[in-house]
Amino acid sequence: MTVNTTSIISGPYTGNDTLDEYSYTFRVEDKSELKVWETPLGGTKTLLTVDTDYTVNNIGTDGGGTITRIAGNLPTGSVWYIRANYPDTQLIEFGSQGAFFPDIHEAMADKLTFLVQQIDELQSRAVHLSESEALIANPELPTPVASKLIAWASDALSLVNADFIDNVFVQQESTPATDGSVLLWLKASTGVFSVLDPSTPTWQAIITFPIVDTTAVVKNAADPTKLLRLNAADITTATTRVATMPDRDIRMANDAFMIGSQGILAQHEGLALYNNNAFQVTITATSVLLKDSSGESFLAESVNENANITLSGAGGLDTGSEASSTWYHVWLIARPDNTVESMFSTSSTAPTMPGAYTYKGYVGAIYNDSGSDFDTIYQNNHRVASVKQSVLSSGTATSYTSVDLSTTIPTTASSVYADGNVNDSGSGTSTLFVVCDGTNELGEVRIQNSGGTANGIFNQFSVVIRTIQTLFYKVQASPDSAGISVTGWRY
Repeated sequence: MTVNTTSIISGPYTGNDTLDEYSYTFRVEDKSELKVWETPLGGTKTLLTVDTDYTVNNIGTDGGGTITRIAGNLPTGSVWYIRANYPDTQLIEFGSQGAFFPDIHEAMADKLTFLVQQIDELQSRAVHLSESEALIANPELPTPVASKLIAWASDALSLVNADFIDNVFVQQESTPATDGSVLLWLKASTGVFSVLDPSTPTWQAIITFPIVDTTAVVKNAADPTKLLRLNAADITTATTRVATMPDRDIRMANDAFMIGSQGILAQHEGLALYNNNAFQVTITATSVLLKDSSGESFLAESVNENANITLSGAGGLDTGSEASSTWYHVWLIARPDNTVESMFSTSSTAPTMPGAYTYKGYVGAIYNDSGSDFDTIYQNNHRVASVKQSVLSSGTATSYTSVDLSTTIPTTASSVYADGNVNDSGSGTSTLFVVCDGTNELGEVRIQNSGGTANGIFNQFSVVIRTIQTLFYKVQASPDSAGISVTGWRY
C-alpha cells in the first residue's frame, strides 16, 4: 500500500458519558501496536492495557479502525489519547533465489515509513535548536548534579551546571516592542526597580520596589502618580508584624478628615442627621467608621439611610415597640457583605443587632415626645440644633439648684446650648448664674439685667454637661423672673 497519512496519533477525545468507541486513523498490524492513555477529570493520566481496558478493531486496515473501552462510555470530562507503538524490529527473512512477493516488500517499506513518522513525532516534542541556527554550539547536557541549574556557558557554546541566582540585576533598556511580544517589562532606574505593564500607552508601573531602602510602593491603577508606600519602620528588631485583611473590599480612612475619634460618635466625615416628619430620621455622611465586637473596622461610604420607628430590625427599631417620652439612639449597622442600614435603639452602648449585622457605629439621638412624635432636630457632625424648649421659667432660687434637661438633650450630650433671660422691672441689677457643677461652680455663665428691663435680657450660652441631662442655676438680687430655654446640644 501507499502511506498518505503523516500522523500516527489520534485524539485527544473528551468524554461526555455517551460513547465507548473512538477511532484511530493509521494502519496497525497487531493490537500491541497501539498505546491508549486515559486522564480522568481532575485525575492522573494512566496508560491503559489492551484486552483489559480496551479492545482493538479493524486491525490491518489502511485507514485505521476503532478502539472500544471495556468499562463502557468514557465519563464526562475524561480524556483519551491514542498513538502508534510500532516495534523497531524487522522479522521478515528472504531466501536465496526465492520468489518475489510485492506485498511483503511493500509492507516492509510501509513499516519503515511508520517508524520514521513515530520518531519524527517524538522528536517534535523535544527541546532543540532552531534549524536556522548554525550548529556551532554543543547542546549536549552536562553530567547531572543535584540542586544545580542548566545554563549556557559564558561563551554560549555549551551547556553547563550552574548555581541558583540569589540577586538579579536588571539593566535599564530602551522601551521594548509594543507588538504584543512583551508581556512584562522589568526596569531598573535611579533608586527603583519596577514591573511595567505593556498594555498601557505609557508603560505604567504595576508595582515598584525602591532599591535603596526596605519600603515598597504600590501605585494606583488609574493614576500612577498616586502612591502607597509600605514601610517597616519603628518595628522592634527581629520582630515580624502581620497585617491581616478582611475578605472584602475596604478603603482605609484618612484620619485628617475623620471626626469623632475622642467622642461618643463613631468616627465620621460629613455626618448629618435630621427628620422631616414625626417617625423617621435621615442619616447622610461621606463616610462613617463602624466596628464589630472584636474591634475590626468597616468603613461605610456615601451613606444615605432612613430609619423608621414604626418598623422593626434593620431600618427600624432594634427590639420592642415604639414608646412615647423616650430618647431613641440612632445607629448605623453593616453586614460583612457591605450591606449598610440604620436603626433605632433605647441603648446608647449596646443595641440589639439584627441577624448577620456585626458592625455598628453610634451617630446620634432623637426624642420621641408624649404624643409619640419625634422632636425636630438637625445635626451637623457633633453639633445639634433643636426647637427652642423652656426648661426653667420664673426661677428665683438664690443657691445653685438643678435644672432637669431630660426631655431636651440625650444622655450622650457633652454640652448644652441655651438661651438665658432675666426680667426685672426694678432699678437694680439682677443676675442669672448657670454652671455645670453646683458645688464647684464650674463653667459659670452670667446674664445680667442692670437697666430695669421688664421685658428681659436674653443671652445665648453653652455649658459643659457634668451631671447627665442636668444644669445648675441661681439668681442674685431677686429679679422678677429668670428663665432658661434649650436650643441644642453637642456630643
